[in-house]
Amino acid sequence: AGDTFATQINDNSSTKIVLRVYDPDTADTMARTFGNRETSKETRQVVVKPIAGKEETGSMSVRDVKEFRADPDIIKSLPTGCAFVLMNHALRPNGKSSDVFKLRFPALNQN
Repeated sequence: AGDTFATQINDNSSTKIVLRVYDPDTADTMARTFGNRETSKETRQVVVKPIAGKEETGSMSVRDVKEFRADPDIIKSLPTGCAFVLMNHALRPNGKSSDVFKLRFPALNQN
């Protein structure tokens, strides 16, 4: 019953603010909630030379990959005062339905 209630809350909030969490399952859930982005990764070829060590050959390949917009490892190691924010929008003309921001909140004056 607890998981169902948590899912209902998560599904019904259009803006999500995630501060550092230590639980890996929670970090993974939040990362999946924030979604993926498509990007490219480069792979470079190197050869090992006895005297010079590793040397790039100049050959490279590029592949399309999907990566988390808010990586779970980063969520688990966010500094104090930092958060990821997911803002869902009505579908815009460019097809983008949400934005993810990484914010740093200012310290409050302790007068």
